[in-house]
Amino acid sequence: MNAEEVYMQLQDKGLRLSCVKGKIRVWPKDKISEREHELLKNFKDGLIQLTQFRHLSKENEYYELHEHGEEFFHGLKKRKTNKSFSFDKDKKVIQVHNVHQVHSLNVLAENTKKFSEENEKISSVEVRQLGAWFFGETEQSFDPHSDQAVYQTRSRQSAERMLNLVRDLTWPDFKAFVVDSSITLKRVKEKYYQRRTTIDWQNFISWWEKFGDYPQAASMFESYSEKTAQEIITKWNDIKKRAQGRFSENFSKYWLKRYMNKVFVTQISFIEGGPDEKKIKESRLDAVQRLIHEDGLSKSLAKEIVGF
Repeated sequence: MNAEEVYMQLQDKGLRLSCVKGKIRVWPKDKISEREHELLKNFKDGLIQLTQFRHLSKENEYYELHEHGEEFFHGLKKRKTNKSFSFDKDKKVIQVHNVHQVHSLNVLAENTKKFSEENEKISSVEVRQLGAWFFGETEQSFDPHSDQAVYQTRSRQSAERMLNLVRDLTWPDFKAFVVDSSITLKRVKEKYYQRRTTIDWQNFISWWEKFGDYPQAASMFESYSEKTAQEIITKWNDIKKRAQGRFSENFSKYWLKRYMNKVFVTQISFIEGGPDEKKIKESRLDAVQRLIHEDGLSKSLAKEIVGF
């Protein structure tokens, strides 16, 4: 492989790259597997040249907005004149892929002054801690693609002081309320923050479109988790049940099977314009052997994956 091929492969996985001060920036981090880490390590020099050549600058990428979110919070200062908060950084330009992050930052910039005037006891430390949670990337940080989240504060009084700000940051996707010393968020809709399942389903459809109507046996899509992989299968089966006419007939000519966080797609019957039944069977048998020898699966599992 060369750097160009590695770049295209990372793009296909939904990863974005940029070059900042001679270093490669890749996001979202939760999609980077061990294999991607190795590719980035081995092709670093080539990718740096490639990203510089393509002018993938930090000013135009979602990653920079996300990564510097915490820095954005730490730029928060308390003015002595009116005891309100202000942000040093300018607002970012809204783009399709960062609209929800821009929404959140704008909410902070526009509403913190009003919020602090209503709650004079709120401290800059509390706001910075909220920022670390909201923009962080640990398991305890806010996951905007989940259906619920919990922000733990130091006391119930602190939670009550921060509640309106958390509501402004996550509205209208989440409903926020105080439970003891924490703020609990529960999803009520999708506007700025898509569900992980929605994102994975869109990525799955885009991935399938590359194959057209005739995917190779055991073509594999890697989902975010086992749960989202199963939800892809469930959504597919639901559409299959509701499909009608010839469209419905074509659905039955594909076999989808989940294994761990992977979704395998196999054509099992003839579709006009595609390979005949003999070639389809040969492709499936080859896929069984590939799954056994390359992926280390048992024969029975390999056969189940390709629909035998």
